[in-house]
Amino acid sequence: MRKRILGIVIAALMITALLSLGNIISKTLAEAASAPTAPIVTTPNGGETIDDSVEIRWNAATDPEQEESELRYEIDYASNVSAGEAQNTHFTLANGLLQNDKVNDIYVYDTSEDSIDSAWRYDSAKSWYSEPASQTRGERREFPEKAYLIATDEGLDIIDAVDNSLWMRFKANISGDYNMLFGPKSVFALNGKIYASTYGAGLTVIDFINDSGIRYHSDTANGYFYENKGIGTHFDNGEYGSISQRNVGYGWENDNALPNIVSCNVNDVHAAAVNGSTYIAVATDDGVSIVNEGAGRVINYLPPSSNYKMGKVFITNNDVLYEVLTRTAYDGNPAGEVYWSIL
Repeated sequence: MRKRILGIVIAALMITALLSLGNIISKTLAEAASAPTAPIVTTPNGGETIDDSVEIRWNAATDPEQEESELRYEIDYASNVSAGEAQNTHFTLANGLLQNDKVNDIYVYDTSEDSIDSAWRYDSAKSWYSEPASQTRGERREFPEKAYLIATDEGLDIIDAVDNSLWMRFKANISGDYNMLFGPKSVFALNGKIYASTYGAGLTVIDFINDSGIRYHSDTANGYFYENKGIGTHFDNGEYGSISQRNVGYGWENDNALPNIVSCNVNDVHAAAVNGSTYIAVATDDGVSIVNEGAGRVINYLPPSSNYKMGKVFITNNDVLYEVLTRTAYDGNPAGEVYWSIL
């Protein structure tokens, strides 16, 4: 289930309202009500000394599509922030947490909400686990329980939400670097995989469980996998490259087992586990593709005309039917919402 996250940070305290998007009814954007509002913390308001306990008060969030009683709130705090020391809540190029200050997308990945066991986070046999600390790899070995995935044209930064430190950096494939990741426009994560959409290079899937990367594309070569050319070689050897090799520019090799998506100009991505299968939805300039990841099949939904582009997409569960919501756009302006069943 996709969630919109609205939040405010005061000192080391974060309160967010998680707004469910289930039970959506079809409507056009012109019929949509006013935008939702974030919760406003009233107590504490910064500077207080907290001993054993503190009462937290806030003004409720609002959402025109939800009753107030249906909203859930999540409170995050940092217990290791001492007096005179502020937790770093700013992610910028200047403090080294971002590769670029122009952020394309942010996704808060909470692995506790995955539908699989979290043992993969501690898999010491994987290259990313044992990768030494560097400018592109933090000290913590295991994948963070909760992470901020921040996509910019320069690449992807994974920030550990425990202490807001850089856990891992993917440098974008720029000027023929042939790295594992191209400049991501949107990002999503589910069950140990990060899905990064790119404009011109399709959809990249970074798989921490299998320690590899693949790419869905629209050309005659079908898809690609990030390869391991080996030191001193300049030819394809058919071996998968690992995540620890993500920034060394080993390049991509054809993978004809992957299905084509409708366009390599991907504007948005979302994924969901449905009846034991993982479905990936991508919104592109030429339509929407729904990929059944396990079965290796794809279904394409085309826009009503070439004047429309698919801008946003997600798969939602209303406890009865799994659907795809697509917002179309023409010349960058929202045009409406379209629903399709994927089952």
